Amino acid sequence: MTDDKILLIGSGRLAKHFIFYFQHLGVSFSTWSRHDGPDLLKEKIKNANFVGLAVSDASIGELFEQYLKNSNVKAFHFSGAFHHPEILSFHPLMTFSDELYDLEFYKKIHFAVSDSSAFKKIFPLLSNPYFTLSNEDKGLYHAWAVLLGAGTQNHLKSGLQAFAKIGVPESATLVYLEKIFQQFINHKGQSITGPWVRNDQSTIEKNLNALSLPDQNLYKNLMERTSK
Repeated sequence: MTDDKILLIGSGRLAKHFIFYFQHLGVSFSTWSRHDGPDLLKEKIKNANFVGLAVSDASIGELFEQYLKNSNVKAFHFSGAFHHPEILSFHPLMTFSDELYDLEFYKKIHFAVSDSSAFKKIFPLLSNPYFTLSNEDKGLYHAWAVLLGAGTQNHLKSGLQAFAKIGVPESATLVYLEKIFQQFINHKGQSITGPWVRNDQSTIEKNLNALSLPDQNLYKNLMERTSK
């Protein structure tokens, strides 16, 4: 079996990114989305060896049970949280927006896979690094993926808005954030500075007094984690 029998199901952002990536790698595949109709899906499944489900978690099980369970194809999905004993899992540890990335960046994306040999067999043209993730660890894995991704972005957005309200230029904030992330990448959190590290109780108290209650709790929680 080779990659010329892959059917990719989905039309969302994830599917669009993979379609772009596969096309540039020369992966041979076909696609289907709901507006194509069930008859075409059934026909395409007959001509496939592998079916990739780039759809919502709720739709993965539904599509599998309705169209794939009794077929001869091997199904796989891209979810980091969903588990089904009959479906392979290949989760890309990456955030996918409406903006497509360049080819070299796609090659850097790591995959959390349930079966490394199956991943290599289905995608022989992909040179992406991968690691094996057990089903027992998927809950914790995806929870932290969400915290690092959406959680971090939401926190940064709130900070950007708070600074803007008191006249801090957005350009100043972005330069600050750029250096923070670069230092973290270089030093893995060992370069943290500020009153938490210095145990500057006077400054910490002033910070807390300036914040509203929800943000005070966030500040305290993060400060406690820093001290551990």
